[in-house]
Amino acid sequence: MDKFIIKGRPKPKKDEDEKKDKDDESRQSKSFVESSHGESSKKSIWPSSMSLAIPMEYEDLGIDPDDPEPLGQSSSEEDQVNIAASSKETELDTDLAVHSTSNTTQPKTAARPKIVSRFTHTATIRPSKKERKFNSNWLNDPQFKNWLQKKVKERTGQDMAYCSVCDAVMGAHKTEIVRHGKSLKHLKLIKEIATNKDLKKIVQRTTTDKSVKRAELKLAGLIATNNLPFSLMDTLIPLCKSVFPDSEIAAKLCMKRTKTTTVIKKALGPAFMELIYQKLRAPGSFFSLIMDETTDQASVNQCALTVIYIDDVTGTPKTNLFDMFEVKSSTADELFTGMMNSLKSKNIPIENLVGFSSDTCNVMVGQHHSVFSLLKIEIPHIACVKCSCHMIHLAASKACMKLPKTVEDLLRNLGAHFSRSFGRQSAFVQFQEFFQEEIHKILSPAVTRWLSLKSCVDRVIEQFQPLKAYLLTASVEDPSNTVDSMLAAMNNQFIYLYLEFMSYVLGMLTDFNVMFPIRNTTSP
Repeated sequence: MDKFIIKGRPKPKKDEDEKKDKDDESRQSKSFVESSHGESSKKSIWPSSMSLAIPMEYEDLGIDPDDPEPLGQSSSEEDQVNIAASSKETELDTDLAVHSTSNTTQPKTAARPKIVSRFTHTATIRPSKKERKFNSNWLNDPQFKNWLQKKVKERTGQDMAYCSVCDAVMGAHKTEIVRHGKSLKHLKLIKEIATNKDLKKIVQRTTTDKSVKRAELKLAGLIATNNLPFSLMDTLIPLCKSVFPDSEIAAKLCMKRTKTTTVIKKALGPAFMELIYQKLRAPGSFFSLIMDETTDQASVNQCALTVIYIDDVTGTPKTNLFDMFEVKSSTADELFTGMMNSLKSKNIPIENLVGFSSDTCNVMVGQHHSVFSLLKIEIPHIACVKCSCHMIHLAASKACMKLPKTVEDLLRNLGAHFSRSFGRQSAFVQFQEFFQEEIHKILSPAVTRWLSLKSCVDRVIEQFQPLKAYLLTASVEDPSNTVDSMLAAMNNQFIYLYLEFMSYVLGMLTDFNVMFPIRNTTSP
């Protein structure tokens, strides 16, 4: 079967010329058939009279002459499409070339050839569906307004329609949207939603609910202000309900230790602290910080900051807790970094910090590489005020070193002797009753505060005779080196004089020390 058929429309000419042309065409067709079986891959497929004008070869048609498959039976569908497209282009070029040749070389005898391909399979490219814009008026349409929304594809930016009820996306075509609105799934979900209650009506708060919340906040503030245990709320709330049975607010109270802890830590505490931070952030709101480092029972180093500022409403100085943070060590660098991070985390400008106060240790206020020296580099105008109470304590402790050490040892040994023994305390009560003295316990002096000796000295002076009689009995019934040393000190006639002197001197220093904590800072 021939692969191509050359057709032409001959023009009127002489009989001899027509016969000659037919013989040439027949001879050229025979040559084309032989070349398709592998004789030559570079022979032209057109008559000799047209070969100069149209150099059409197998390679130009995209045909491999060495391909064992017959022409027109490509190994893949893509090859057939390419051959078909090449044939159409060749047909057009051939018509133009033949027309040009016929007008120049053979104006009378040349016929206009036409290539007819036997390949019927061609690539059909369907036009893409027209992209439409989402019509905003559909959102106000009563048919769609309760569930239709606009949505845009992230990749292509194409407008899409979205059903909030079915969680479905569809094209921005009204016909498609209407079809979705009439689907069984959509109608079923719409019916289910219509029976649901409005969430705003369910959680709507009444005046009584607000009063209940206010009462719970005030009860939590009562626990925090008076330093009461959180477990008290387990008993206090049921007590309020039983005492006020006719109160609707008391009947709706629902608060125990867990909720109280959360309200204080997550609600009341941050809210009140934020009020202080807002005042300190204001331009021109100057303040001072008091720093003290301590160690708790868990052996964790903590640093507490107290702020002193002028209240812009009352115009009086206020003292409040500012922050408490943990530090890895008690070095000046660590304490300074922790304080600066605390100020920056609360967005408080350090330019408003005008004063710093702490105890008199070298880490805090030393001349070389201390917390205050590092602050002086950042804030040149800052002033340092050392703790007056701490200085009085150091002065009293240094002065009492001139007294015999026996006095301080006696006070500390007496406190340790009675502190953890109920039997010794009971035996001492009998001596107090015999001498008709007040039933008072023997106090133990603090290790870190020397001024606490004032109350210990006064108690020993008050119970001097009962103590002396008790130690005399204990040296026989429960002898020990400590009891013997305490009895020897009590028998010393100068010990009582030293105690009276210390009571007088420490009284003046203690009154000076107590003057600072009890001063009313809220009064104008």
